[in-house]
Amino acid sequence: MVSDHMPVLFDVGFSCAAVKSCAPAQRCRIFNPFTAGQFSAAFDQLSAPYDSTSVDTEELSSWFHSSCRTILDSVVPLKIMQPKAKPKPWVSDRTCAARRECRKAERRWKKDMLQVSFKILKDCWSYYQNTVKEAKREHLSNIIVSNHHNPRVLFKTTDSVVNAPQSVCLEASSEMCNNFLHFFIDKVVTTRTLIQLLPLTPLALSLAQLCLISLSL
Repeated sequence: MVSDHMPVLFDVGFSCAAVKSCAPAQRCRIFNPFTAGQFSAAFDQLSAPYDSTSVDTEELSSWFHSSCRTILDSVVPLKIMQPKAKPKPWVSDRTCAARRECRKAERRWKKDMLQVSFKILKDCWSYYQNTVKEAKREHLSNIIVSNHHNPRVLFKTTDSVVNAPQSVCLEASSEMCNNFLHFFIDKVVTTRTLIQLLPLTPLALSLAQLCLISLSL
C-alpha cells in the first residue's frame, strides 16, 4: 500500500502478559541394543599413532578420550530433544469434556453467527472456567491434606500459587519503535521508486465525434 500522507507517530503501551517459559532443549544420545557392538567394532580398528610405551600418561588419556568421543559421534550422534510439556495435574476427563463442548459451541457460532449460538458459547466458556477452578481447588486441597506434616511441600505448593510466573516477552523500547518506523518508511520509499509512472496522454475530442442523444419518450 502506497500513501502520499505523512506517517502518523504515536506512543503505544503494550500490556506484557505472563507467558510460561518452555523447557530448554537437551542434547542426548539414544542407545539401542546394537550400539555396544558397533562401538566395539569401531574401537578395535583404532591404532595408536605412536608407540604407547614411550608416551606420557596424560597424552594417552587425551587420545583415548578423543577417540572414544569420535566413535560415539559416528555411532550415536548427539540429538537435540525438546522435552514434552507435562499436562496440568488437575486436567481430568471432566475438564476435557467441558473444553470439547466449548470448541463445539465455537464452531457452531462461527458457522451461523447467531446471537443464540453466541450466548451458548458464553455459557460453555463460563462452565469450563468454573470446572477448571473446581478441579484446581480439589487438586490443591488433596495436596495440602496429604502433606499436612511436610512443611516443604506445603511451602512449595503455596509459592507456586501465590507467585505468578515471570513474563517472557520483548520489552517495548524507544529504539525498537524507531527501528520499526524507519523500516516502514524505507519500505514505502523503495516501493515508490519501483513504480513506473505512465505518461499521461491528453484526451482530444472533436465535434464530429460527438453524437446527439434524444431523451424524448
